[in-house]
Amino acid sequence: TYDALDGLNLLGAGIPNRNSVVNFLKNNQKADGGFSSSALDFDTSLVSTYFSVLSLKILNEPLNPSAQNYLLSNLKNDLGFGKFPGDDSRIRHTYDAVLALNAIGDRPLDTSGVIAYIESFKNLNGGYGLPNPNIDDTFRAVFSLQALGTEIKNKSAIIRFVKDSQNPDGGFGIRPNTPSRTATTFRAIKLLELFGESPKDKGNAIGFIRSLQNPDGGFGTFQGDTSDVTST
Repeated sequence: TYDALDGLNLLGAGIPNRNSVVNFLKNNQKADGGFSSSALDFDTSLVSTYFSVLSLKILNEPLNPSAQNYLLSNLKNDLGFGKFPGDDSRIRHTYDAVLALNAIGDRPLDTSGVIAYIESFKNLNGGYGLPNPNIDDTFRAVFSLQALGTEIKNKSAIIRFVKDSQNPDGGFGIRPNTPSRTATTFRAIKLLELFGESPKDKGNAIGFIRSLQNPDGGFGTFQGDTSDVTST
């Protein structure tokens, strides 16, 4: 739902059946303040809560304050966030929590501790992620740090890592010498844009993205793949 709303918002299009979308989202919030993926799913998660919070923000709808408490309750002893209580912390879920809190004008109480947790995943080549640095974790780490209001260190190494992940087809892999994918290309370009940079081969990057569009108007994950909302 979030990907569709974000895409329509980006295109400046109206939201069809807006009230139904709002009701769908709000009906997914449970007693603990978190959101599930659907009304039929009783298990809340940080991922579903992140998407729901950002979706309601796009729709300019008020958020039940209990969601804020749910987000903060998923902070772990190492000051990263887990997907749900009892889960191990991960960069992915720390990003979800930080960006969702940022969307409602809040931050984790121990901001410096969360920053230190994120920085523990940084590698000498500029990428973030353990055991291997990758574009996805680098994107989430950098944008989390930005949302936490801290300076991004060693920008030149990050930029080099991202640029080195571009393939001859113009797209970006999760790290150098891996297949190009839509989401990875999006995250790589957003990282470069943040630092005022462009891909090594901007024209080829545009060509790769255009090559993913199918006759139905949507985009696939890779060339020849069927269209999906997330890739579009």
